[in-house]
Amino acid sequence: MKNIIQNIMFNDAHLHVGQFYDIYTTPAELLRYMDDVKIERAAVSSTTICEENYNKVLREMTALTESGRDRIVPVLWVTAAMLESEELNRFLDSRIGWKAIKIHRLTGWTSQFDAQIAPCLEVAKELDIPIIFHTGEDSDCNAGNFDAIVRQHPDLRFILAHSKPAGEVREMMLNYPHLLCDTSFQTAENIVRLVRSGLEERILWGSDYPIPKYYYPGTDMTAYYAREWRKLRERMTDSCFNKISFNNFLTIWPQNA
Repeated sequence: MKNIIQNIMFNDAHLHVGQFYDIYTTPAELLRYMDDVKIERAAVSSTTICEENYNKVLREMTALTESGRDRIVPVLWVTAAMLESEELNRFLDSRIGWKAIKIHRLTGWTSQFDAQIAPCLEVAKELDIPIIFHTGEDSDCNAGNFDAIVRQHPDLRFILAHSKPAGEVREMMLNYPHLLCDTSFQTAENIVRLVRSGLEERILWGSDYPIPKYYYPGTDMTAYYAREWRKLRERMTDSCFNKISFNNFLTIWPQNA
C-alpha cells in the first residue's frame, strides 16, 4: 500500500460535479481541484440531479469519466422522481459503469422510503456495488432511520455519508460489519471516537467538495482541504490516518476493478 504520510495522496469518497444552487463545477474544474489537493481517486456524483435534469447529469458524468478515466468512481445519485419516471434504466444502460448508488432522503422520498428504494437495492446486489445514504441535515436523514434496511441486507455494503449523528453511526457500525461511513462535514473529534471504537478500517475520507465552497464563500478551497485533513492527522497515528485517507477506499473500490 502507498504510504500517504510520505506521499500525501488521498482517495476521496465524497466529491461532486455539476450544479449546486449558484455554483457550477465542470468536470474539468473538478479534475483540476483533485490535482491541486492531491486526490488520486474519488467517488463522484452529480448534484445536478437535484434539478431532475437527467440529460445534463449524463453529459457531466460521461465527460468526467472519459476525462478522469480510472481516477473517477462514478456514483449514481437516484431520486424518487427518477424511479417514478422509469428513467433509472437509461442511467444503467449508459456506458458510465456506476460503482455506487447514492440516496438522499430529501430528494422526493416519502414515508414509504424503505419500499420505494427496493429497486435500488436490487441494482446494487446485481452490480455488487455499495449504497450510500446521506445522513444529517434533517431528522429524516439521521443514520438510525436506515438501521432496518442495513440490518435486513447483510449481503450489501452501505456507506453513511457525513456520519450523522455520530452516536447512532457508532452503534450501527458496531452492530453491522457491512456498514461504513465517511468523514465529510463531520468533526475530527467524532471521527476519533469511531476510531477508538475499533472502526478505523471502515471509515472513508470524504470532503463533499464543492459544497464547502457554497457554505464558506471566499474561502481558499485548497487551503480548506488541507486544514480538514490535518485536523484528523494530528489526532491519530500515521497508520490509522493512512487507512482512512487512502487504503480503506481501496477495499470498496480497488484500482482497475
